[in-house]
Amino acid sequence: MKKLGSILSWGMTALAGVIVLLLIILFACDGDGDISRLVWSEEMIEEYQKYPEEFRVEYIKVYDERTFTEDGYFSVSKSRYIPNLGQWQFTVRYNHSTLEYLSEERDEEMPIEDDHFIFALVDNEGTVYRDFTYKRVTEGRYTYYRLVFDNVNMRKIGDIQIMIYCLDDMKGDELPEIAVGKLPLYYSELEREDYKFEKELPEEDKPTEGFLPDEELLKGR
Repeated sequence: MKKLGSILSWGMTALAGVIVLLLIILFACDGDGDISRLVWSEEMIEEYQKYPEEFRVEYIKVYDERTFTEDGYFSVSKSRYIPNLGQWQFTVRYNHSTLEYLSEERDEEMPIEDDHFIFALVDNEGTVYRDFTYKRVTEGRYTYYRLVFDNVNMRKIGDIQIMIYCLDDMKGDELPEIAVGKLPLYYSELEREDYKFEKELPEEDKPTEGFLPDEELLKGR
């Protein structure tokens, strides 16, 4: 009996170890990684160097974790606002199964390696913010877009949402009437908190590389 008990105990320990290992692997594959670190432009670096004591980065605590669209196709995370520049940085993520579902709905092939979406911000007054820079990364079963929107004055905003449109629905430079995804980014009643950005300062005061203007997405249509 002692031997059987020892075998069962060893088996339970091994099973627990396997589960922990699988969870670690899943977490690693599901993480945003470096794509969601603060993006430093030359202007942002200059602003920080001029006013280091006044420079702030904020985040909305309730949206620090991921928020998903109702259909679960898209999520937003790591939202950061830089008041000195009126700049918003955040990450939009989708599972590659999203492309499979949309391919079926739209009756068209949507290859994983291609760009399929364009982004905009819309506030409660109906103002549309379209100019942004982006970096796209594919890791495991997910694609991430780190987006940076400038000139968004939070003091004039009651709430703001991220709109996700299909590139193929664009008519010229006009955004489509229907979005395939909509995510809340900010509500005025939510508390804004300071984000400790010092751990993400740029190395050697160099701007973050690899970001492209939004016009690049339109070229792939």
